[in-house]
Amino acid sequence: MLTSFCVSREEEERLRNKIRADHEKALEEAKEKLKKSRDEIQAEIQTEKNKVVQELKKKDSKPLPPVPLPNLIGINSGEPADLDIREKRNKIKEIARSIYDMAKFQSFPLTNCYQMMKHAWDNYRQYGWGHNELKPIARKGHSTNIFGNSQMGATIVDALDTLYIMGLHDEFREGQEWIDKNLDFSVNSEVSVFEVNIRFIGGLLAAYYLSGQEVFKIKAVQLAGKLLPAFNTPTGIPWAMVNLKSGVGRNWGWASAGSSILAEFGTLHMEFVHLSYLTGDPVYYNKVMHIRKLLQKMDRPNGLYPNYLNPRTGRWGQLCETSYSEFCVEVTCWWSREKHFQSGDIEKRGSIVLWSYYKNTAEGSTACPCWDLNASVKEIWLRIIPYCNDRAQLGTRQQLNRNHTSVGGLGDSFYEYLLKAWLMSDKMDMEARKMYDDAIEAIEKHLIRKSNGGLTFIGEWKNGHLERKMGHLTCFAGGMFALGADGSRDDKAGHYLQLGAEIAHTCHESYDRTTLKLGPEAFKFDGGVEAVAVRQNEKYYILRPEVIETYWYMWRFTHDPKYRQWGWEAAQAIDKYCRVSGGFSGVKDVYSSSPTYDDVQQSFFLAETLKYLYLLFSNDDLLPLDNWVFNTEAHPLPVLHLANTTLSGNPAYR
Repeated sequence: MLTSFCVSREEEERLRNKIRADHEKALEEAKEKLKKSRDEIQAEIQTEKNKVVQELKKKDSKPLPPVPLPNLIGINSGEPADLDIREKRNKIKEIARSIYDMAKFQSFPLTNCYQMMKHAWDNYRQYGWGHNELKPIARKGHSTNIFGNSQMGATIVDALDTLYIMGLHDEFREGQEWIDKNLDFSVNSEVSVFEVNIRFIGGLLAAYYLSGQEVFKIKAVQLAGKLLPAFNTPTGIPWAMVNLKSGVGRNWGWASAGSSILAEFGTLHMEFVHLSYLTGDPVYYNKVMHIRKLLQKMDRPNGLYPNYLNPRTGRWGQLCETSYSEFCVEVTCWWSREKHFQSGDIEKRGSIVLWSYYKNTAEGSTACPCWDLNASVKEIWLRIIPYCNDRAQLGTRQQLNRNHTSVGGLGDSFYEYLLKAWLMSDKMDMEARKMYDDAIEAIEKHLIRKSNGGLTFIGEWKNGHLERKMGHLTCFAGGMFALGADGSRDDKAGHYLQLGAEIAHTCHESYDRTTLKLGPEAFKFDGGVEAVAVRQNEKYYILRPEVIETYWYMWRFTHDPKYRQWGWEAAQAIDKYCRVSGGFSGVKDVYSSSPTYDDVQQSFFLAETLKYLYLLFSNDDLLPLDNWVFNTEAHPLPVLHLANTTLSGNPAYR
């Protein structure tokens, strides 16, 4: 006992001496620090920070397991034999060559594609390098909330595969070097899971498959790890946004009382399956398959998928949720009980009430979406009043409007990825194919109509009725129908190819009926108006690719020369009206002969619009569709044949 006691006293004394020595050492270091200038201290702090960052990068950059690459066919081919077509292709390839380089192409007046791409890239390189996008008139960087508050070089990542396909290898290496040295995901920034997935992960994976450079695969996997916390919801349906540093997720305030959006959580499958393939980690694959299984269990009104799904409850979201609809009905019924109920009073008093409600909620991003704020107050009143008669008690919970279904914004790429999941699996994922076929049959029955003038269009199910309006985003569907024609049930391949052609024709008409020969954001088929935008806020063109995308698919499957002609018309119009000295800009009114610019060169212009134009004038052996599947941002990913994949444990693949 005495020996033990002595040892304890000795150990205690040793610890006390050590603490005293450490304390004295710390005091000496502090005195030395105080002798240094502020700049010297800050420099030392920054050095220590850099060391920590480098250690973290080393930790994140651990080598991934070797994976055999799929058979990559058609990366460096596609040169058309026809001289005129080759020249058109080269012009599209060049639409980005800066002024000092133009002279060498003067003998090729139709080499617009290449010129456009070089012009867009060179100006971004000069004025917006490292920023997400470019303001070509102000000649400075640009960003939006989908990228958070950090500069992640979205245009660089998005444009890489287009540069590679066009043979712009010096520019490709510039982008690769920036990504290797500067693309950092350990930032306190809230980003869109959907946009970052399709632009960044899709772009990095495509660059890896095309070039074989490991840095792209490593960066894609690092970023994917940052997105995984978005799936931490009660249902496994991911949040729309996630903070890359904290992992905290949330949904857009305007999206049906906190719902997730079909086109966002439904557009992850392609990239996440490839992530599991390349890493051997099934977590990515399991996340997207869980989403699919959940959707399969849910009721679908008229066989249609609504655009909103609540990630907490697992129920479809509505256009107007309970608390909002109660407010709308209570306000309406209260006014309807007032005496002196004249239409003028309704509009006068109603506008005060509605404006008050809008001001109190819209600015907080919780505005009730059960009415269209662009509509007149009287129209709003007429929509709401019928519900008063149906309510026995104002306190009961009731939803004013029905589900919103669209093949355009909010819904579009969900359907696209059902089809492409099947194609990417070498047509073995029959579960995805069935979901696609079922959805397309419902869409054709409930949403597709023919106008009085004979134009086939895809409307939106809204407020319990079909809205006869089609968005530019919806124009991708022509290509989707053509792509999915082979393998369709009941031997309807010819039918769906024809449907694709009809949608392509309608979308071409939306371009042809404008002054600039560029398509508006949305166009109506109502009251004698066909394929024309009515509202001022739908007359803009922001360099979107969907119409040209459909032209390309229709060309690949039919080789009808009109699709190249239509694509060429679009390329000329873009070059004429959207080109500015500092790049390319969207225009605010395609019906005006002297339009104003929005001063944004979107990253998808380089990723999609110019790529599809270039492919339209290339031979079919450049990225053949039997071997490559394009994600919704036009990033090509190879078909995963079962011999090369570890994912065949899924019953859908058996």
